[in-house]
Amino acid sequence: ETELRRLERNLHDFETCLSRTGVTRKAVSVEALWSSVCDQVRAVADANGVVLRSELAPDLPSVQVDADRMTISLLHIARNAIEAMPDGGVLTFRSRRAGGMFELEIEDTGQGMEDPQAVFDAFYTTKASGTGLGLAIVHRIVQEHGGTVQYESRPGHTCFAIRLPEVVVRSGHWMAQEQPAA
Repeated sequence: ETELRRLERNLHDFETCLSRTGVTRKAVSVEALWSSVCDQVRAVADANGVVLRSELAPDLPSVQVDADRMTISLLHIARNAIEAMPDGGVLTFRSRRAGGMFELEIEDTGQGMEDPQAVFDAFYTTKASGTGLGLAIVHRIVQEHGGTVQYESRPGHTCFAIRLPEVVVRSGHWMAQEQPAA
């Protein structure tokens, strides 16, 4: 059953990676996104002694994203983080608004990445059973939302930072939040 779930997830990853469907945005709270991710990884986190922590900015407005696709992105990062902490640790999710952008960070206290240069390349993996698609999918989904994803890693600390533009609806069309003139 576990192997079937893994194969199903791998097939879904391939489908997501090859899919050319557009982003279907709707208002969703950052807390709801993170809660969905926690619900899906809690059992594995508990089994590995990983504590899930949230540091959400107060009064953060809803973010306009494709909730399913953004959840997939956050899940890939969270699963990798949990795997990087086989002896336990802390997985922290942060959110804030800054300069017309939503910033979402997932930080872990794991072993870090030895060769982080190619992590967003399709089929790049350091895992014996990995497909190398997880972070490539994250990169693609974030780009489809007009955002960026960056990371830093060293032993005991890896942090992925997703920056998404605030968007508004005008005349039925999504557009980036206008920035004040400097």
